Amino acid sequence: MGLILCAAVAVAAPPVGVGVSVLFLGRAFKDTDGADPSQKARVLADGISQAMNGAAGGLIVSLAAVVAALAFAVRLVRERRAARARGDQRGSP
Repeated sequence: MGLILCAAVAVAAPPVGVGVSVLFLGRAFKDTDGADPSQKARVLADGISQAMNGAAGGLIVSLAAVVAALAFAVRLVRERRAARARGDQRGSP
């Protein structure tokens, strides 16, 4: 179960990060509409910064999930090899 959950998170996190980035970029450009002309660059920079943080967050979550999935997979393979070496017949009819 842990392997499947980690793989699902690893696959889902990057698109979520991109979606968050798009939302923040849209908001940044919308916020520049009513901003004072002398503040437009700062407002836009803040929005772009938030968008990049959203993308980075998605990538960080995804990479962590990939590492966890790999750890689960390695553990599963080792347990199955050890069971075969013991002659364990668990899961066989």
